[in-house]
Amino acid sequence: MQFHIIEGASVVLRTKGLFRQSKVYHLQGELFAEFNRAFIKLSGKDGTSAPSVTYLHLDVPFKPERDGVFGSVRAPLKFFEAKAA
Repeated sequence: MQFHIIEGASVVLRTKGLFRQSKVYHLQGELFAEFNRAFIKLSGKDGTSAPSVTYLHLDVPFKPERDGVFGSVRAPLKFFEAKAA
């Protein structure tokens, strides 16, 4: 099991007033961002698995399909549905 980069995808992370752009990865259908030589999980709305880190913008090169398959990436539709709400 390993993280796989999503080519052309990026996310803008915010922590303690600092902003940084990061690459986006996937692992078992979940989206992650590279952060301080580690990975944090991206969740619906602007949340992450790190309580002090949020994200402002997520740019991915695919659109959700009805069955939840995003190109070669399988990601839960609930992630994108929550982000849109």
